[in-house]
Amino acid sequence: MKLAIINRGVVATGKSSFIKEIKSSLTKNSYSCEICSTDDFFMKDGEYKFEANKLQENHLKNQDKFFNTLKQGIDLVICDNTNLSPWEAKPYYNMAKQFEYKVITILPQKSISYYT
Repeated sequence: MKLAIINRGVVATGKSSFIKEIKSSLTKNSYSCEICSTDDFFMKDGEYKFEANKLQENHLKNQDKFFNTLKQGIDLVICDNTNLSPWEAKPYYNMAKQFEYKVITILPQKSISYYT
């Protein structure tokens, strides 16, 4: 089964940490997994450097990465953005459906706790 996860929630609720744990667990069990995050496009020399004027451009880059990852047939594709409004998540949802992925939306209200 092909699965897409779309994160939706405010900063510092544990979304990215939770997703990294999922990826780690799945890849240990031979599943392919890719995390697509707009934040990755703000990384420069290992440091996060936000530039407001690049936000739109970097969102489009992330959508392209998400699309291409789905196209490859990766088992689990994750959009790890805040996607605070439904319209922000919609392109990811539509792409996942286009490639016949099941879609799960994660909407943490508070910090996510997980145990290893």
